[in-house]
Amino acid sequence: MDKRPHPKNILDKLIKYKKIVNIPNSVTYIPDSVCALKHLIEINAAGIYNVVNKGSLLYSELLDVYKKYGPDFEYKIIDFKELNLARTNLLLSAEKLERTGFKVRYIKEVLEECAKDYIKY
Repeated sequence: MDKRPHPKNILDKLIKYKKIVNIPNSVTYIPDSVCALKHLIEINAAGIYNVVNKGSLLYSELLDVYKKYGPDFEYKIIDFKELNLARTNLLLSAEKLERTGFKVRYIKEVLEECAKDYIKY
């Protein structure tokens, strides 16, 4: 997730849909991940780290914040089964990253910043 539009940005993808599923997922806020990667390089960290924000995100939570800045935006939540697709939903832990001394923000802390800055582009 990023505050800048890009075809791979989850916000770009979601605002194109009129129907969404509401299943919790781990999400990485790109500005935070850049800081995390710089930190890991500075401390010469080795190994595998989940560079994700803490907590999980329901897509409706992001879209509700976005809607404050784009009030004409509408969406509907549908049951996952209606999609009739195989889909992976992941909840990852950032505990190992935090043990290095890096302060990992909760994903819900960045929603407002993301939507507010995204709408400027």
